[in-house]
Amino acid sequence: MAPKRKRTRREIEEALLQNARVNATPAGPEDASDRKKRRKRRNYHKRNLDKEFAALNIDAADADVPTANVREVVTTEGATVEQEGKQEDDDPAAHQRRYAAADVEGQRTTESEAVSTATPILGLHDRAAALRARDAERARVRRANMSASQKERTKAKNKERARASRARRTEEQRIAIREIERLRKQQRRARQTPAERETGREHNRIQQQVRRAAQTDAERRDVQQQNRVREAARRADQTDTERETIRQVNRERDAASRAAQTYEQRAASQAFDRERHASLRASQTEGERAASQALDRERHAMVRALQTEEERSATQAVDREQHATRRAALTEGEVEARREQERIRRKNKRKMALREHTAYRLFQK
Repeated sequence: MAPKRKRTRREIEEALLQNARVNATPAGPEDASDRKKRRKRRNYHKRNLDKEFAALNIDAADADVPTANVREVVTTEGATVEQEGKQEDDDPAAHQRRYAAADVEGQRTTESEAVSTATPILGLHDRAAALRARDAERARVRRANMSASQKERTKAKNKERARASRARRTEEQRIAIREIERLRKQQRRARQTPAERETGREHNRIQQQVRRAAQTDAERRDVQQQNRVREAARRADQTDTERETIRQVNRERDAASRAAQTYEQRAASQAFDRERHASLRASQTEGERAASQALDRERHAMVRALQTEEERSATQAVDREQHATRRAALTEGEVEARREQERIRRKNKRKMALREHTAYRLFQK
């Protein structure tokens, strides 16, 4: 009977992947006994393949072990003579010089082989990086061999685990994790090229559009309300200097973005902003709208108070130009809707002034 051929490393790896594909998930509905048999079959094949893999590694290690030097023996005229042995008619001084040179050369060869074959000692960070790379490669192979149902179940399980983990965190842990995430993203952006950065932004914009398109009106209003609350809390924690610095950075960024836009892109951006503002106003209550208008008036008054006369004149000229451009781009229906909104705003303003005057008269009495 011929001996069984040993499989190669690639064949063993393919057999491991095939075993995971066939026995990892059920092909159909199964009860407890079938599940137990399937898992037992998977573990049995995995153990045997791991043994073959380990034996293959041992054989490869044995093949690399150098053999001991054997003295060369030759036969001359029926007599056996060792080539390295000392002969009677040899010169002792010549033998001594030859053997000393051979000894030094052998020692040098042994040292060079030891240095070349020594395993480098990795540092703590290098070992951690190697472990992360190995785990990432294993996870990639595991994901590549998953079926569609397995991927969906794994994704749902990961989402639930992340949600439970976030729910267990304290406020200090959340702040620390946000700071770590912010620094990590900042370092990643610093390593990116401008083309990679722009590609990432475009990918994020597409994801946001897809996510917003899948939302209902109620979900969109809830998200907007959560964003408003989060922004209000963030602004409340800022000092006046930090707030002004952020505004200046935003102004410079918006100016650079507008300067790089074409006329069509600018018109599309303005139309999108009008639609977004209209949706935001429609989702606000009367009290929220009044509070937002009061906040805008206060902010504009503060900005005007900090401006010089030249800056105020330049701002007014820019505003007039923007209003003229916006009015020229409006259709007849949009103009009528704008007039109706202006009438409603003035009516509400008169009502509010009358209410304040009535309250003042009652307070005087």
